[in-house]
Amino acid sequence: MRFPKPVNVNCPACGAPNPSNEEYCSACRHTLTVYIGPARVMPGTYSVGSLMLIVAVVALGTAAARVNVVLGVEMLLVSVPATFRVITVTAQKREDSMPFSFTDQAYVFITSLMMLMLVFLCAGLAWGMTLMLAVNFVPSTPVGAAVAVSVSAPVGLFVAYLLLKRTWPYRG
Repeated sequence: MRFPKPVNVNCPACGAPNPSNEEYCSACRHTLTVYIGPARVMPGTYSVGSLMLIVAVVALGTAAARVNVVLGVEMLLVSVPATFRVITVTAQKREDSMPFSFTDQAYVFITSLMMLMLVFLCAGLAWGMTLMLAVNFVPSTPVGAAVAVSVSAPVGLFVAYLLLKRTWPYRG
């Protein structure tokens, strides 16, 4: 997404407003150009250990699904994306030559789990509330129920999308 160029920019040294097409601050002559660096590239490959970790998480989820289907599906929906996030953050830290201990990995995993549970809870609440509203406005027939579900399901998915888009990016 491209953002429009600002009309004025503030000097990073003294804070004075300057036209955005200037190179140097009119007050202190400090350069107005700030180099941020190259964009962070997601790792293209994963190690065998990372892939085995994903296989182990999926195996635990399917084992839990044999005992209780709902528990297993919930475990898979939450733990697999959280594990992928830990693997990705670890690879980014390794690429940046930054230390990333097991405690840091556990912190990323637990916060990812909590964030995903919150997203699913909010999306489920949005779906349920919209479903209850839709049921009140359609006739109580199988077609009416299908209409209510087809109206409320996108609302829940949209809420989940917005929450994930807002909270998921890596903030290293």
